[in-house]
Amino acid sequence: MMRTVKVSLALAVGLVVLVGAVSLQAKGRSITLYDRAQLNEGVLEPGSYRVELAENSGGQEVMFYRGKHLVAKAPVLSQKQEKKIERNSVRLSVGNGGNPRIVEIRFAGEAEVYKVQDDSKSANQRAS
Repeated sequence: MMRTVKVSLALAVGLVVLVGAVSLQAKGRSITLYDRAQLNEGVLEPGSYRVELAENSGGQEVMFYRGKHLVAKAPVLSQKQEKKIERNSVRLSVGNGGNPRIVEIRFAGEAEVYKVQDDSKSANQRAS
């Protein structure tokens, strides 16, 4: 009887830890854009977005959502930083007259920066 209680308690604790870890990983972060910005082929209008990171066979991918609607996604490479980031932000690159392009994404509390990879470059890397 006592052994059954211990086993049941251990399973319950393990399940709680597992559910907590999955929910933390799936937690979306929010970023507000104040101007139009391009993320590879997608154009993001000014406003707030839920941003998620996902692992796939080719590496990591960032996805921007408005509500439940996926607006844009792009492959990213993570780069460690010496100290944690203070706030969610994006870095933009202004090119030849088009919309500013998102080139880097930073999330508060993390010590990593996510560098956006051009779709054509990542496709070439996957092919070789």
